[in-house]
Amino acid sequence: MTVPRVVGRLGPEQLGLVINTADPYSVEVGQHYIERRHLAADQVLRVSLPLHANLAPEQFEDLQRQIDAFFPKRIQALALAWVQPYAVQCHSITGALALGIDPQLCHHSCARRG
Repeated sequence: MTVPRVVGRLGPEQLGLVINTADPYSVEVGQHYIERRHLAADQVLRVSLPLHANLAPEQFEDLQRQIDAFFPKRIQALALAWVQPYAVQCHSITGALALGIDPQLCHHSCARRG
């Protein structure tokens, strides 16, 4: 996938919003964001995700596929309008969406080794 270079700052037309319909907080915050940023329908993806901290890798892959298939090429940044889920394996969900999942990263954590 080729990503066009963005010069200057992003405008509302380059933002995408993902709302978790299973989470009333996400729906409310998402609606506020839509109104404040004047987002068009093709800038808002509604998904249904479980309300717990971690997504299973398969759930994350499904989310990634939905995002990739939905948003037009002009979208350069995503806002996730929820508190949970916030991780997939040892990755933050935002990091996993931006950079992908590296299974080896989980083996090299800052945890104490014993």
